[in-house]
Amino acid sequence: MGGNAFNLLHPNAKFPRIQPVVYNQLKHNFHEVLHGLYSDVATPREAPEKLDHGDIDFIVHGPRRPVVHQDLERAFRSKWSTPPNGIKGIGNFAIPLSFHPEAKSIAEDTYCQVDVHVCQDEADFHRIVFFHGYGDLGMILGLMAKTIGLSLGPNGLKLAKPLPTHPPISFFLSSSFEEIMAFFGLSLETWEQGFKSQREIFDWVSTSPYFDAGRMVRSDANNGSRPKARVMRHMYQKFLVHAKDIASKQPYDLTQQTTNDVVEQAAIDFFGKRDLYEQLLRVSRAKEKIKAVFSGKLVGQWTGVQGLPVRWLMDEIQNRLGDDGAASVDGPSTVTDSLANHSLHLASPHLVPQDSSISPAHLVLAPWERALENMSPDDVWALVVQVKKEMHSKGLLEYDWRAAKELSARRKVSG
Repeated sequence: MGGNAFNLLHPNAKFPRIQPVVYNQLKHNFHEVLHGLYSDVATPREAPEKLDHGDIDFIVHGPRRPVVHQDLERAFRSKWSTPPNGIKGIGNFAIPLSFHPEAKSIAEDTYCQVDVHVCQDEADFHRIVFFHGYGDLGMILGLMAKTIGLSLGPNGLKLAKPLPTHPPISFFLSSSFEEIMAFFGLSLETWEQGFKSQREIFDWVSTSPYFDAGRMVRSDANNGSRPKARVMRHMYQKFLVHAKDIASKQPYDLTQQTTNDVVEQAAIDFFGKRDLYEQLLRVSRAKEKIKAVFSGKLVGQWTGVQGLPVRWLMDEIQNRLGDDGAASVDGPSTVTDSLANHSLHLASPHLVPQDSSISPAHLVLAPWERALENMSPDDVWALVVQVKKEMHSKGLLEYDWRAAKELSARRKVSG
């Protein structure tokens, strides 16, 4: 999207700006072409007061039959194209305007860029159509979200900062723009009715209780990501001028960080994510506590064992703790008495959406982890020493370094 897909590949090709009358007719024609291939075809709502267009954007979903990029090339009769990256994404097509009588007023040997965004599912289709509606409105809402510690994009809303888990993970709040607009305090009914001017859009955004012109201007100024691309977004730049005018009449707010923390917590509650949020942090804290008393470095220091046998020793301890808390092959010992009442920390199925990218490892403590969580450092030390003694007496920690080295060398030669 943006009308510049072929600048590098075909620098001499002409892609003129398209006047609204020609644009609307071409959009209608191409919509019919795409509707023969996909059940859902849409163009995001246009920004009001737009004088001309650099390309024509389509969002599609629901192929009527298996559709590949070459099918679109043939349907559009495009001269050049760039395929989407992966299963879903945006394909770009350079279509000779000579094929379309309604564009006869445009010079010969010129092209129209058509972008087709293929969506993975129906929900994705509706999100993309909404987010790209009314020109740069999605960017403006994203800027507002950033000022309150959130991140808004075509996939929905999430906390701007990853959770301090290990490794850190993104925490998604919602993929429903109906819910997101409700949280922002913005009327979806007004959005549906449409806007007659860009100023009406700016005024609509300013009805949000989270709108702060000064913060938005400062946030954009501090954003080092894709500055040239932002400059080219004319509606976005017009909004910044509007926001600067408002900000010049407002006092500077020194409570932003505190406000962000409050808003983040309010968002977690609003979208019903409190249980999931707390579970992720609780499991993360537990794993950090376990790591502080049970690591390869500590096991090596306590036992004098080095190298691969350290891993064997730790695996054996994990297996024993996972087997109903049995700390010894010879039966329970005083070391494991503290394990009898350890708590179970498993995530309830409702905590994680089916499409969540959160790994179960972030939500669940393995049995051996639950056991270690409730043991004192002295108990862990005693258990490690005890298991090491048992394994050593049975020859289970012996490792032939020379044989292993020779085997590795032979594998390298044969490979």
